[in-house]
Amino acid sequence: MTSLAVAAPAACGELFQGPIEGRTIHVSCPVSVFNLAQVLLDDDRPWRVGEKTRAAIEAVFGEKPKRRFAVRVTGGAKTGIGMASSTADIAAALTVALKANGRGADQVMVAKAALGVEPTDGTIFSGIAAFDHRSGRYLRLLSRAPRLFITYVDTGGSVDTIRFNRRKLKYTTSQKRRAEKAFCLVEAGLRQGDPAILGAGATLSAELNEEVLPKPGFARLLEVAREQAAYGVVVAHSGTVMGLLHERPAGMTDALSVNGLGPAETVALIDGGCRYAGHMATAWR
Repeated sequence: MTSLAVAAPAACGELFQGPIEGRTIHVSCPVSVFNLAQVLLDDDRPWRVGEKTRAAIEAVFGEKPKRRFAVRVTGGAKTGIGMASSTADIAAALTVALKANGRGADQVMVAKAALGVEPTDGTIFSGIAAFDHRSGRYLRLLSRAPRLFITYVDTGGSVDTIRFNRRKLKYTTSQKRRAEKAFCLVEAGLRQGDPAILGAGATLSAELNEEVLPKPGFARLLEVAREQAAYGVVVAHSGTVMGLLHERPAGMTDALSVNGLGPAETVALIDGGCRYAGHMATAWR
């Protein structure tokens, strides 16, 4: 028996997040870690999905879909640390369910369903996107992903994204100006294909986030970035991961590990959006 499969990318934090034009937006940072969703039509086996994913699917299909199907999600994105694992789950599962049922899987519609469950990452959208992850009322597709890598560490613990995003942060005039500068740099770096400008904007955004959600070892991360001639640093603004933005993976994991920042992993910055993975052999019972 075979199933239809779709993969959705996770994230390594955000290239930017902060107040812009009276709302909080972020610039997505999709990476080469995927969650995979599979669907079997006319099948009654139990769904293997989380509560958030089930809620999003039921919002589109109803609690009793016209045509029976089974769905499960597996993947490599860690939860609660800022890798947009829930968004990847929902995007992959809802997209494959729509495709299997002969319906179009429009990215805006998928994002709307996800937003009905929780704040949603812009990794749903193709390329790199600027997105209002709370209301969805701001969306700009900025560019394709540049050929860069992120070597990241998890600083420990977890963050409840829903609870964090319920906080009503009051930004000072200085913070708003720095956020606007960071966003302009990130946007310019992406559009001009200049990783140094992109890295400067991402770093400024990460530094601003230290005033909201500080991370242990962040100051040392900045030092390592300079020592290793990285373009800058990237953080999860509502999570626990942080890393170096660079174009040469060799030696970067060791650079973070030997400086006491913990075990490190390297991933590629990639375009967002789901990938059709074709038909796969089904092993679940």
